[in-house]
Amino acid sequence: MLDPEMVRETGEIVKTAIEKGMMVYLIINNPAVGNAPLIAKEIAKKFMAKKEPEVSSQLSYWDR
Repeated sequence: MLDPEMVRETGEIVKTAIEKGMMVYLIINNPAVGNAPLIAKEIAKKFMAKKEPEVSSQLSYWDR
């Protein structure tokens, strides 16, 4: 029921706003899924996610 695209887009908007020094307020609408804490948790996971660095060779893999 939770739309992954909505969560991903929200995480990107929050990241972009914070990178630009803006204060962000999120209002999570229960009817979107029916569980505001679940929505908040998923958005937080997307926002806090770190992208794995690209590995160009086996050597760089071990250097991490």
